[in-house]
Amino acid sequence: MLQGSGASFKNTGAFGNNRPWYWYYSDGGDRWVMPRPEGGRTRVKRLEMRLKHPLAIRWCHWVNFPLLALMIWSGLWIYWADDVYRVGLGSFTLFKLFPEGFYRTVGLDHRLAEGMAWHFFFMWFFAINGLLYVTYTVFSGQWRYLVPNRQSFRDAILVALRDLHLWKGQLPERKFNGAQQIAYTSVILIGFGSLVTGLAIYKLV
Repeated sequence: MLQGSGASFKNTGAFGNNRPWYWYYSDGGDRWVMPRPEGGRTRVKRLEMRLKHPLAIRWCHWVNFPLLALMIWSGLWIYWADDVYRVGLGSFTLFKLFPEGFYRTVGLDHRLAEGMAWHFFFMWFFAINGLLYVTYTVFSGQWRYLVPNRQSFRDAILVALRDLHLWKGQLPERKFNGAQQIAYTSVILIGFGSLVTGLAIYKLV
């Protein structure tokens, strides 16, 4: 714990987790005072709080949330017209991904044209938001934290082992751990793939 001005702060070392902020030591300005066990005091560097993610990245994430929800909903209207996914063998079907009653209950049946119209409408906002996110990430230098390197895959395995309580070692403190780097980069590639395949079936008329 670091104490000063009537406040106490704990150094969380939150570089490798999902918290939206992290603590860091500042070289300038006032110094915090940390009491010693024997009664004396030791002056240490000031502890400050900074947001973990820039404002632009947070905005892109929050804009994406309703867009993806609307595209999934309208996509279900389209999927109703060709409900092909099932669990079975040959001509025998154990169950389908969505039973017919599901579409009737939530009002998704017989709305193919409406679903396509809404789906391709929101697709453009999804594409613009994704382009802004990638552009900002590249030019701001944030890509250096996101793109996996040779160490990321080894770190990802250690993260999984640590989460399963099979390994108790210490991971390196950084903004994103290896598992996060692989996951976030994969999401960007998947989003690009979904956009390209959507454009492949898009009809202007």
